Amino acid sequence: MISVGVDIAKDPRNTALCELRWTESEAIVERVELGVTDDRIIERTNASLVTALDAPFGWPTAMVQAVSRWVPGGEWSRPSDTAFRLRATDEVTRQVVRDTLSRRTSGAREPINPLSVSSDKIAMAAWRVCGILGALGSNCTVVTAALGAELTGQRHVIEAYPAAALALWTIERTDYKNTNAAGARRREAMLAAILLQMKRRVRWSGADEATCTATDHALDAFVCALVARAAALGKVHPVPAEHHGAARTEGWIALPLPDALASL
Repeated sequence: MISVGVDIAKDPRNTALCELRWTESEAIVERVELGVTDDRIIERTNASLVTALDAPFGWPTAMVQAVSRWVPGGEWSRPSDTAFRLRATDEVTRQVVRDTLSRRTSGAREPINPLSVSSDKIAMAAWRVCGILGALGSNCTVVTAALGAELTGQRHVIEAYPAAALALWTIERTDYKNTNAAGARRREAMLAAILLQMKRRVRWSGADEATCTATDHALDAFVCALVARAAALGKVHPVPAEHHGAARTEGWIALPLPDALASL
């Protein structure tokens, strides 16, 4: 099977894509690409079983309702700051990571605080993702409330959050987005830690491994491709029943199980 991960940014120049082909014994890195356009994302998504996109698939329900009803001079519905800023999945992601790490004595401890898609620059990435999902149409199933079950059949698209996945896998990620030499060394150490958990069953093509240490965009795309594989196997946290409705309208982050890397 093929899994694809995409680190989405507003600008295609800062967007990266990683494609993995999985055999019975190893993961083969088919490509790591930088400067990825919407058309390229759509093309590779249509060629894979599961694609994980690192950007929100929707907005908080309270924010959407408040903004859609507002006209100047009208009555503002006054949603709470939290309800306006954060989706249900953002709050659950933070709680799952905190609870998981609290049960461990070592590993990544930096807290996870998903960015607000309604009041932060990530909204621009979400707009781009919505256009991509719209273009994919019925060719792909957008998986939200059904996360946690093994994915079979047609192509699927899921939402990923690399920082949360790395934290759940206890990969130390402090300052890995820095563009200096220290940031490159951190990414190299992170990649080594990931491969160690995967028992080094990864085969690289050309300079793809070096690309993943050269830029955080490529490394995040690689992590997204791993999360896509975990989702395909059902090795992600299921969506709590009480949040199924929110997941369908706001999107839902696929959170891999802590031991998923060893069994992908």
